[in-house]
Amino acid sequence: METIKFGHFAVSDRDAGIAFRINYGETADIETSDIPVLIDFLKKHLNESANRRSSWRLPLSSLRDTEADQLRITILSGEVEQVVTPIDISLTGMFIHAPLPVGETGEHIDLEIEFGGSRVELRGLIVRQDKSMTRCGLQFVGCMDSEGTPCPPTELSEIFYQLEQVWLDKKLALEWR
Repeated sequence: METIKFGHFAVSDRDAGIAFRINYGETADIETSDIPVLIDFLKKHLNESANRRSSWRLPLSSLRDTEADQLRITILSGEVEQVVTPIDISLTGMFIHAPLPVGETGEHIDLEIEFGGSRVELRGLIVRQDKSMTRCGLQFVGCMDSEGTPCPPTELSEIFYQLEQVWLDKKLALEWR
């Protein structure tokens, strides 16, 4: 029997289904036939929670034909490595377009972000996607603390702030014309 724990909450595999236990007290059991319903519920929750913004998203499409074009995102999904087009980026995630399907909602991928002499390797969680599985919302694993405050690695912050400066420079240049 396998058990995973989240603080005082435990989920265990049982012959007849899954058991949920809080503070190691009584359990609430779900029969095997009801597990697909639970999975659908969790996927729906994951999709809906992906729309909750924890930090400002920088719209990269507005930065075409600037030094932001040098931003390079490489992902490794399963055995497939591909360079993807970033649509927007924040300190806690990004939305991408990939030439090939990336993976299923709930799956993890590895990614590398390079820009302006900075480079960072991250783990991403696919939190939403289109039907073709080539446009995906990724949440960077470990970039938020337990209270939901962004805490990205220094290299990611450097990249984000460099891109933000390009965005601000372009925005101010347009407004001053």
